[in-house]
Amino acid sequence: MLTDYGSARFVGVEQKYGGRYLPENDKYAAQTIAHNTIVVDETSHFDGKEKEAEKYHADKLFSDISRPGVQVVAAKTDQAYKGTRLKRTVYMLQLPGGKKLVADIFNTYSAEQHQYDLPFQYHGLLIST
Repeated sequence: MLTDYGSARFVGVEQKYGGRYLPENDKYAAQTIAHNTIVVDETSHFDGKEKEAEKYHADKLFSDISRPGVQVVAAKTDQAYKGTRLKRTVYMLQLPGGKKLVADIFNTYSAEQHQYDLPFQYHGLLIST
């Protein structure tokens, strides 16, 4: 499972005022860093502009889920950050003994130098900060 903070609403009815979204849903949870994806220059995809982001989607490069032992999907986008291409490939591999391994590979391409951050979200329940 690739843990993703996503939207702040699913657990903790008491802490969330009867089940509504938390205030973080429009703040932290709306930022790229809240999701397990690469962040360029400490800036959210599409500069954090939801209406702009809704105009685009990633382009699937390939996928193969026909074999239970090796499943893979890959996609790319040139739209999230100006002048930067993001490519992500995720493999799910069946290992001996019934265990599974997920390999999540990012590639970035740009003519300019950038700072890249890849968050790893805490696998638990964030109630407040």
